[in-house]
Amino acid sequence: MYIRWLGNSCLEIKANRNILIDPNYKIKPESIPDILLITHEHDDHFSPKSREKYPGANLYAPKTTIKKHSINGTAVKGDETIEQGIKVLRCNCYNTEDAVAYFYSFLGGGELH
Repeated sequence: MYIRWLGNSCLEIKANRNILIDPNYKIKPESIPDILLITHEHDDHFSPKSREKYPGANLYAPKTTIKKHSINGTAVKGDETIEQGIKVLRCNCYNTEDAVAYFYSFLGGGELH
């Protein structure tokens, strides 16, 4: 697994799938993401332009984020599991209606990059 901070709150994870968490980055990702994970609706964590850049990526975000930004994606909430064992966790974030965190364990699958 390879993890890289891209500025703001964005993380790039390269493992058996390429993942961007909160894709409002300052440094361009090295790979095209397969999955976009959004934690909450604040503009410093997500911009609709991010979605436009990666239309083929599966996007997951809290329902309030999808609604605020009018984006196509799958609404998530805490205590769910999505895409190859990514756990969605409940969390609190100042001045948000809904926020989540993601836990990705790269055990037993795929190739390391």
